[in-house]
Amino acid sequence: MLTLTPDLIELLEGAGNHRKTLQAYLGPLPVLRRDQYGAAELEAMSDAELFVARGPGPMACRRLEVPGLTGIDAFAVGGGGQNLLLTEKGVRVGGIFQLLPFVPPAHRGRGLGALMVLISDLNGDRFLFPESYSEEGFRARCAAHRTQVRLALEAGLPVPEGVLDPYRSGPEMSWTAEEQNRQARLAGEGATGQEISLDP
Repeated sequence: MLTLTPDLIELLEGAGNHRKTLQAYLGPLPVLRRDQYGAAELEAMSDAELFVARGPGPMACRRLEVPGLTGIDAFAVGGGGQNLLLTEKGVRVGGIFQLLPFVPPAHRGRGLGALMVLISDLNGDRFLFPESYSEEGFRARCAAHRTQVRLALEAGLPVPEGVLDPYRSGPEMSWTAEEQNRQARLAGEGATGQEISLDP
């Protein structure tokens, strides 16, 4: 799906995420279970699902060039190109609508969520600016970081030793949603002096 090219290497260098530890890349954001979503989050998820199901409709749509991407077409959608739509042979397989990613159930498990995060990263975080993660979004973001580190290593870019630590034991990372939530709580304590609760 993604092949290393000189243009992709340039974008990787510009994004610089291969120089960040996984923890720094994720930031101090909580991972929310589905039962923790409020009405606004559920409505936004529904809007993102409809965007992918129906397509851009009358919104302006232009092909987004992603160096090295094969088999999947990416489109920037909307007046400012703030939304993202992925298609495969003309079929809508995922998208980001108003900062919220969605992959239809039939296309999950293929790394499309991670691909959308990666495309956003390579475009200056244009499509995503999370305040929290769903469990799926957390996994996609972790996979996007791992992909950027792998591509940087393949390209011969310098990757700090500390960045490689979560990946030394193999493809599975040791950083879990529970650890992410623990770090989010600690960051909340540091910012406000009080512990924040992530429990319903």
